[in-house]
Amino acid sequence: MEEDSALAVVKIFTRDMAIVGKIMITEKEYHKGRLSDYMNRSDVLFIPVQEAHVISLETKTPIESRVFLLLNKNVIEWVIPIREPKTTDELGGMTELDIIETHE
Repeated sequence: MEEDSALAVVKIFTRDMAIVGKIMITEKEYHKGRLSDYMNRSDVLFIPVQEAHVISLETKTPIESRVFLLLNKNVIEWVIPIREPKTTDELGGMTELDIIETHE
Protein backbone atom coordinates (compact mmCIF):
# COMPACT_ATOMS: atom_id res chain seq x y z
CA MET A 1 0.00 0.00 0.00
CA GLU A 2 1.28 3.46 -0.85
CA GLU A 3 2.26 5.76 1.97
CA ASP A 4 -0.30 8.38 0.90
CA SER A 5 -3.28 6.04 0.91
CA ALA A 6 -5.25 4.27 3.60
CA LEU A 7 -8.10 1.84 4.03
CA ALA A 8 -11.49 2.79 5.39
CA VAL A 9 -13.53 -0.04 6.91
CA VAL A 10 -17.17 0.42 5.93
CA LYS A 11 -20.57 -1.19 6.09
CA ILE A 12 -22.49 -0.51 2.86
CA PHE A 13 -26.21 -1.10 2.48
CA THR A 14 -28.08 -1.73 -0.75
CA ARG A 15 -31.78 -2.55 -0.98
CA ASP A 16 -31.16 -6.27 -0.41
CA MET A 17 -27.65 -6.62 1.00
CA ALA A 18 -25.17 -5.37 3.55
CA ILE A 19 -21.51 -5.39 2.57
CA VAL A 20 -18.68 -5.04 5.07
CA GLY A 21 -15.28 -4.35 3.57
CA LYS A 22 -12.41 -1.98 3.03
CA ILE A 23 -12.20 0.96 0.62
CA MET A 24 -8.87 2.48 -0.40
CA ILE A 25 -8.83 6.25 0.07
CA THR A 26 -5.94 8.13 -1.56
CA GLU A 27 -5.07 11.34 0.23
CA LYS A 28 -3.65 13.07 -2.86
CA GLU A 29 -6.93 12.69 -4.72
CA TYR A 30 -9.36 13.17 -1.84
CA HIS A 31 -9.42 15.94 0.73
CA LYS A 32 -7.50 14.56 3.71
CA GLY A 33 -8.64 11.03 2.89
CA ARG A 34 -12.25 11.54 4.01
CA LEU A 35 -14.71 8.80 3.08
CA SER A 36 -17.47 11.32 2.31
CA ASP A 37 -15.29 13.08 -0.28
CA TYR A 38 -14.50 9.75 -1.91
CA MET A 39 -18.15 8.65 -2.07
CA ASN A 40 -19.32 12.02 -3.45
CA ARG A 41 -17.02 12.00 -6.49
CA SER A 42 -19.23 12.38 -9.55
CA ASP A 43 -16.65 10.88 -11.93
CA VAL A 44 -16.54 7.51 -10.13
CA LEU A 45 -19.37 5.05 -10.82
CA PHE A 46 -17.96 1.87 -9.25
CA ILE A 47 -16.49 1.57 -5.75
CA PRO A 48 -13.74 -1.05 -5.33
CA VAL A 49 -14.28 -2.96 -2.08
CA GLN A 50 -11.53 -5.18 -0.66
CA GLU A 51 -12.12 -8.09 1.72
CA ALA A 52 -15.85 -7.83 1.04
CA HIS A 53 -18.35 -9.84 3.08
CA VAL A 54 -21.89 -9.81 1.60
CA ILE A 55 -24.91 -10.48 3.84
CA SER A 56 -28.56 -10.89 2.83
CA LEU A 57 -30.76 -8.39 4.64
CA GLU A 58 -33.79 -10.63 4.17
CA THR A 59 -32.38 -13.84 5.64
CA LYS A 60 -29.61 -12.23 7.78
CA THR A 61 -27.17 -14.82 6.44
CA PRO A 62 -23.83 -14.47 4.64
CA ILE A 63 -24.10 -14.74 0.86
CA GLU A 64 -20.40 -14.74 0.03
CA SER A 65 -16.99 -13.29 0.77
CA ARG A 66 -14.64 -11.95 -1.88
CA VAL A 67 -11.12 -10.58 -1.85
CA PHE A 68 -12.32 -7.85 -4.23
CA LEU A 69 -15.58 -6.63 -5.73
CA LEU A 70 -16.75 -3.57 -7.64
CA LEU A 71 -19.98 -2.04 -6.39
CA ASN A 72 -22.07 0.31 -8.52
CA LYS A 73 -22.65 3.51 -6.52
CA ASN A 74 -26.19 3.75 -7.91
CA VAL A 75 -27.30 0.75 -5.81
CA ILE A 76 -25.89 2.11 -2.54
CA GLU A 77 -28.53 3.38 -0.15
CA TRP A 78 -26.23 4.30 2.76
CA VAL A 79 -22.74 3.79 4.13
CA ILE A 80 -21.60 3.51 7.73
CA PRO A 81 -17.92 4.23 8.30
CA ILE A 82 -16.63 1.70 10.81
CA ARG A 83 -13.11 3.10 10.74
CA GLU A 84 -11.99 6.14 8.75
CA PRO A 85 -8.63 6.05 6.98
CA LYS A 86 -5.49 6.68 9.01
CA THR A 87 -7.19 6.32 12.37
CA THR A 88 -5.99 4.10 15.14
CA ASP A 89 -9.45 2.97 16.19
CA GLU A 90 -9.47 -0.65 17.24
CA LEU A 91 -13.11 -1.11 16.11
CA GLY A 92 -14.23 -0.88 19.73
CA GLY A 93 -12.59 -4.19 20.52
CA MET A 94 -14.51 -5.86 17.70
CA THR A 95 -13.05 -7.61 14.70
CA GLU A 96 -14.43 -7.00 11.23
CA LEU A 97 -16.16 -10.39 11.40
CA ASP A 98 -17.87 -9.31 14.63
CA ILE A 99 -19.19 -6.29 12.75
CA ILE A 100 -20.56 -8.56 10.03
CA GLU A 101 -22.38 -10.66 12.61
CA THR A 102 -23.94 -7.59 14.28
CA HIS A 103 -25.48 -6.19 11.11
CA GLU A 104 -29.04 -6.66 12.40
